[in-house]
Amino acid sequence: MAPRVKRESLPILDLKVKEFLQELKNVFDTPKCHYLIHYARLISSYGPLRPLWCMRFESKHQYFKTVSSTCRNFINIAASVAKKHQFKQCWEFSSENMLCDYEKVTGTSVSTPFTSLPRELQNTLKSHKSCQAIDFAGKTLQRVKEVCVNNAKYTTKDVFVIDDVHTEEVPLFFQVKYVFNIDTLWILCGKLLLPQSFDSHFHAFRVSYDKDWFCLMPGEELDYQALDLCG
Repeated sequence: MAPRVKRESLPILDLKVKEFLQELKNVFDTPKCHYLIHYARLISSYGPLRPLWCMRFESKHQYFKTVSSTCRNFINIAASVAKKHQFKQCWEFSSENMLCDYEKVTGTSVSTPFTSLPRELQNTLKSHKSCQAIDFAGKTLQRVKEVCVNNAKYTTKDVFVIDDVHTEEVPLFFQVKYVFNIDTLWILCGKLLLPQSFDSHFHAFRVSYDKDWFCLMPGEELDYQALDLCG
């Protein structure tokens, strides 16, 4: 389900899939997941397979089943379902928010004086490339717990992958501590999480907090999918 897949990783994926299917056949005799053998080839041809995921059409299929059972017109069921679907599409596409860039705040906004922030965070905000022209003297920031920017949700305590480092492509994580609005500009402030080791059993990284503050704007993360901390 990864939205981005590097071409260099495909041979490893192909090898892992073959090993998995062989072990599955040894244990259960019949490899039910035989379609996995095509993943590397299809990704090489079409890119990440997330847009081709059949599960994303399940809700659409449920809509058609509901329409077909409630319309009570079975003379030409295909025409009835198609007509109702087109009416629904016209209604949805007429919305002013359809495929538009927007910002949506959930919950209340708290006025936070800039001077009440930790000194290290103040310096980090002042040095951020998007805030260098802002005069923070006497500035009051608006702080929220959750904001949705261009259909991506950012919440305090969420963890995002913002980069990969070294030739091993080890992910660099960032945990959101504060979500600020500064002169209509959204800024995420938090701490970097540095990977220390990888636990193959839980398929998770053991991380440690970096002592310095870090800031970035929504959309600068490598992947918009938020992660959680455990343990």
